[in-house]
Amino acid sequence: MTIGAPKGFRVIQRVNRLIRERVGQAARGRPSAWAFTLLGLVLFGAMVAFVIYSLYHEGSVLLAQLTRINPLGIGLSFILYSGALALAILGWSAIAGRVTNVRDLKRHVKVYCYANLARRIPGFFWYVLGRAHLYRDDGAGLVSISAASAIEMVLIVLSGLVLYALLNLGRWPMQWTWGLIVGIGLGLAMMHPRLLQWILSRLKHVDVVEHIRYRDVAVWLAVYISVWVLGGLALFSVVWAIQPLDLVRAPGIVACWSLSGAVSTLVVFLPAGLGVREATLSVLLLPFIPAPLAVTVALMMRVLLTLYEIVWALVAIRI
Repeated sequence: MTIGAPKGFRVIQRVNRLIRERVGQAARGRPSAWAFTLLGLVLFGAMVAFVIYSLYHEGSVLLAQLTRINPLGIGLSFILYSGALALAILGWSAIAGRVTNVRDLKRHVKVYCYANLARRIPGFFWYVLGRAHLYRDDGAGLVSISAASAIEMVLIVLSGLVLYALLNLGRWPMQWTWGLIVGIGLGLAMMHPRLLQWILSRLKHVDVVEHIRYRDVAVWLAVYISVWVLGGLALFSVVWAIQPLDLVRAPGIVACWSLSGAVSTLVVFLPAGLGVREATLSVLLLPFIPAPLAVTVALMMRVLLTLYEIVWALVAIRI
């Protein structure tokens, strides 16, 4: 069934209105939510201030680099992001299909692209609420969508840590090694098929169509590792568009992207890791590019990814 643009926009408007109402209720009852959001804004503002400071002291060099941006690199980043988005949608559809019994791929494409816009609302719950609202006509309730989203989030973090570990074997300090071992161990334990099946079987209103197997978890993990790889290559394309780098630096840039994304995903009370991802990514990029440019690239990635998400949300309306 084809959904025209007006109807699609009405769906997005209803979701946004519902989310704003819920956010307002939560904010009145939970002052700490505002504190976390304020923390993210402070981090984000600090980076903006650092960019301004860098422009003031090294503006001529930095502006010269920005004015020579290669549009080919930006275009390539959009293509790579689109590939990462397609894989992320496939991963989500596989997980949701097991938990919600919704098997229509077109439906998952539309919901995923629409809900991406809701990720800018502070708090993981509002993102899940938007998904649940969009799936309401498919018989999938909030509990089912929350369970599927929790599995997805664990896989995102676990795959990011695994990829970073694989790309940096023997290169990090001992404290990083133990931290990665603990993080990956916890993630693998949480994704154990028997544990997942046991938890899902005890949740009300969750319809598990088939038993989750080791092969399923392995395939999901491989899919999300591929998502990180394509996303990291998109970051490399943006860096290359500003300051050309040798291709041998690509694995290091991909590692930066996967670790910063895994860290920001853990901080679910901030809007899409507002401030945390940019700060982490800026620090991790320092071995590859100068500090002012690293912060600029981190901020550019946020703007570009937001634009790309809007583009694909509009495309999803026509599906």
